[in-house]
Amino acid sequence: MIKQIAAAASLVLAVACASAPGTSTGTTGNAAVSRSAATATEYVLLSQPNAVRSFDFQKPEYNLHVRGTWNGSQFVPAGSVQGHGQLCSDGKDYLALGELKVYKASEGKTPSAPYLVGCATDRGFVPASREIVTQ
Repeated sequence: MIKQIAAAASLVLAVACASAPGTSTGTTGNAAVSRSAATATEYVLLSQPNAVRSFDFQKPEYNLHVRGTWNGSQFVPAGSVQGHGQLCSDGKDYLALGELKVYKASEGKTPSAPYLVGCATDRGFVPASREIVTQ
């Protein structure tokens, strides 16, 4: 009974958040950026940034991740980096969120929004901050 009430409350909250003014989608640069991470249905785990995963509202992700949606051809981030973990102090690499690809600074490629600045590692990507570059 408690699980049913909690599920119903979560649904009501999700619908209320989706209709709030802060949940619109705008376009900045080359990619649309959703304004509400609270209702985003997918996410990218930064330690394994090459896959989009379904967000489980009953068992949320606690490691560093970016919530958003997959529109069929690219990942559209919502909000900023969420979760717990250490940040990279000397970030020169970047994660192109639209294409889910990590680029090293030595490649000399110019990033296209949306992206995260940070450090490429053999295990994935560590952001330098929680802010996503959107322009």
